[in-house]
Amino acid sequence: MIVIRVDLHHAVKGGVTRLLTLTLSNTGTHPQRPSRGDYRVRMGRKGQECVRDVHRNPTRETFVRDHARKTAPVIELVRKAISALCRVEDT
Repeated sequence: MIVIRVDLHHAVKGGVTRLLTLTLSNTGTHPQRPSRGDYRVRMGRKGQECVRDVHRNPTRETFVRDHARKTAPVIELVRKAISALCRVEDT
């Protein structure tokens, strides 16, 4: 599982605010084609820090399908995940 956390570090008043927790989980649906894979993408609510809570009650959830896991850089998977989340309606 890949976990991405986006924090806002306040320059003036100090402190840190968690803006986003995003998880990407391999679904393992391509056993015949190990170089490609599907991933479940879940996004948590603002301030939601626990990964278990993101999995139980995500704000948005979608999939990235048929990603070239052996040759594409991880940032490409992250880009696809964010793009897919932008197309999902709020739950």
